[in-house]
Amino acid sequence: MNTQLHWVLVVVSLVGAALQVHAQEAPVKRITVAETFDEAASLAKINLSLSQMPRPWDKVKEMTIGSAAPDWQLKTVGGETVTLAELRGKVVVLDFWADWCGPCRKLEPLFDQLVNEYQNKPVRFFTISIWPDQDFNPKAYLKERKMAATFLIGEDAVAKDYGIWGMPTYYVIDPVGKVAYIHVLLSDNADSLEKRLREAIEKALPKERGSQSFFY
Repeated sequence: MNTQLHWVLVVVSLVGAALQVHAQEAPVKRITVAETFDEAASLAKINLSLSQMPRPWDKVKEMTIGSAAPDWQLKTVGGETVTLAELRGKVVVLDFWADWCGPCRKLEPLFDQLVNEYQNKPVRFFTISIWPDQDFNPKAYLKERKMAATFLIGEDAVAKDYGIWGMPTYYVIDPVGKVAYIHVLLSDNADSLEKRLREAIEKALPKERGSQSFFY
């Protein structure tokens, strides 16, 4: 099912529940759609950073292939700062991830596999955590689940800059900082995703002429 359609169905269901509650209240008061959504989420016990997540009717930024990848400066769980600008000359693969996202967790082994496969090539992999559950402890999670990719604590601004509306979302950025590939997960088929990401990475890698490489 399309992720946006899934969100719409969830919202319709939650808003319906909230409206039933309001119908029983007295006196009658005027409510907004946003207020209804927030209350519905509360009734459904959704413990997410709803203030950060784009709602189905929110307009999100549209990124295009060939456009400049927005710069970011994020920290690892250990406090080390990583910036996209300092990674010029390398292919950068981003996995926008959330702790409550089932497909995100299911596809972690695939991302680990790609990290190990390209460890001797100029490719860097990052898992960017966004919109975490309020109780999520990244240090505890990484202690239990070792990730091969560098885990970064994401920010709402980065998610907005990259137009994230569903997860996981993958970006491949070429050595000159241009967006080479975007993949918003519409299924958790690991084989299909692996093929697409590998093709995008190989295409973005610097081409070689003899023993010397150059950027196109």
